[in-house]
Formats: sequence, C-alpha cells, structure tokens
Amino acid sequence: MTVAAGSERVLDRIQIEDLARRYAHGIDNRDWAQVDACFAADAHVTGTQYSGAYPEYIKPLRQAVERFGTTMHFFGNQLTDFVGDDGAHVVTYGIAYHLASESGTDDFVIGVRYVDDVRRADGGWQITHRTVEGVWRTAIGPDTQVLQPPR
Repeated sequence: MTVAAGSERVLDRIQIEDLARRYAHGIDNRDWAQVDACFAADAHVTGTQYSGAYPEYIKPLRQAVERFGTTMHFFGNQLTDFVGDDGAHVVTYGIAYHLASESGTDDFVIGVRYVDDVRRADGGWQITHRTVEGVWRTAIGPDTQVLQPPR
C-alpha cells in the first residue's frame, strides 16, 4: 500500500467512525436532519423495539427520544473492518442516558452496541444497515437530579 493510499484509508476510517458520533450528536440535540444524513436512502435498521426501512424506523424512535428532556450518548470502543474500497463494517459500543422523561419515572441508562454496514456515497460514508443491540439497561429513579442544558 502506498503512503497516499494509506492516508486515504485513515481518512476513510475517521469518516466512518464519525458516523456514530454524528448520529449521537443529532439525537442528543434533536437535530433530525443530521441523524437522517447518517443513513443511506435505502438503509434498514434492526432495532431493540422496531425493525424496518430507515424512514419507518426513525419515526417511533424520534417520538420515544422526544419524551425525554435530555439524552446523552457516550461512545467508547469502535472497530472498523473494510470490505473492498467502498464498504466497511463497524461496531461501536456506547452508553446512552435518557433523563427527565415526561413521566419522571421512566428514566434509564443503557449500554448499547451499534453494528453498522456502511458504504461510500457522494464523497462521504453512510450507514446502509444498522443492528442495535441493547447490552444492558438500568432504570434511574425519580430523585435523580438532572441539569438541563441551555437551549
């Protein structure tokens, strides 16, 4: 592999791994256009509550997320394997806090694993298939203090 090809591969890896972070920032900021931009038009998601084509998947997810005053995703381990020049498989581990629910009693934190297939499209990368795996989940009590970020 040439130095130029190696540099391109490093840039690809950064862009691919940024998909998960851009998704999380979009969810946490309720920036649904940013979330949508992470997925290919023909993407499919196998979720913990619902599975289907991305446009149908995101509707109930958005409603569920918006029930919370705040969410915060934190990502740790990521592993990316390339498939040819224009595809990759990436696994991302994270923790997602869901706080200040409408009921005040439904708050929780979840350990999650995103298993994504991605492809190069329009000079960038997009998720074509995502499997969301809930690794663990813990309820957070109503006495939990939540500082609301300024909006």
